[in-house]
Amino acid sequence: MTEIREHIQAVLPGRMRGRPVDHRGYPVPWFVTERDTKGNWEFRVLHPLRYREALIQRVCWICGQSLNRRLAFAVGPMCGINRISAEPPQHLECALFAVKSCPFMLLPNSRRREAGLPEDHKQHEASIMRNPGVILVWVTKRYDPIPSGQHTLLKMGRPEAVTFWYEGRTATRAEIDESLRTGCPTVQHMAELEGQLPEYHKAVERFERLLPPI
Repeated sequence: MTEIREHIQAVLPGRMRGRPVDHRGYPVPWFVTERDTKGNWEFRVLHPLRYREALIQRVCWICGQSLNRRLAFAVGPMCGINRISAEPPQHLECALFAVKSCPFMLLPNSRRREAGLPEDHKQHEASIMRNPGVILVWVTKRYDPIPSGQHTLLKMGRPEAVTFWYEGRTATRAEIDESLRTGCPTVQHMAELEGQLPEYHKAVERFERLLPPI
């Protein structure tokens, strides 16, 4: 626990220092409003009202403070291909904090825990549940909401900057390529089912231009 607390304090942005802290020492993100049966904050549940508030009030998904012109999305590389995020944007420093501290983002072999989730909790049908290993931080000035079933997805705008992360550090090209190799078949299959295969291949070519040199 001491090591976790020390690590978090080392990477914690100023905007997060007023947030509540859970029993492990993790600051509670703004989107977290529920607790589990033991009274601990339930980080896995994204509150739908907070989602709407983040978009309408233009506040950071992580710290809850007003966003500036630079919007950051911390997503898997597959989201860089279709430019779709299931979560609202954050401050760049908040996104980088998540990349360097969130166990799911920090540990490539970690898996999403499904046990103990509320009965009415539902993942978006378009979600890719695997751990991508590599996390992409996409910085842009805009996004566009896209209705999708009972949810809203966000079309990320033209990137001003992209960075790739693995285990809290800059990802190597080999690590990025492996994440794409294991993730692209799922997205390609979805595109094929939707009759969007040509558009998918164009999106892959466009995304590859953003990758760092080999």
